[in-house]
Amino acid sequence: MVSSPPGHHGSRIPSSVSISIPVRVSVSGRPTLTVHANTLSQVWGANPREYWLGRFMTLTNAFHYEDSFQEPDVATGFGMLSSYSRPLGDSDGDLVSYRIKRAFMVLENVCVTDEASRSLRDFRNDYVRFYGGRWMN
Repeated sequence: MVSSPPGHHGSRIPSSVSISIPVRVSVSGRPTLTVHANTLSQVWGANPREYWLGRFMTLTNAFHYEDSFQEPDVATGFGMLSSYSRPLGDSDGDLVSYRIKRAFMVLENVCVTDEASRSLRDFRNDYVRFYGGRWMN
């Protein structure tokens, strides 16, 4: 196994997985790195609560943007698959709960290993303990 880039705490990528970080030349002629989100989005190892909170907040903010403007969040570039779209006719209060549920669904789907899933479950349990689980219905 090969460690992931700095800032991706606990994430591990099997050595058989190839990760390419393309280089693009900016208008000024200086090269800039561009990272495709889908390359680094999978989680291979356990992560601390802070990591999960960051990803969780990014997703819920992206979903709030999407609900407000009926288009994907331009800052994150995150667009949802149709299987995650919100139910029609829900009230705004229900949308808040559904954004939380959607975020946890997405996070569950990016966990590749049992170790990653376990650390996400720990974060989710802490979240429910602190904020309640009304969104789980």
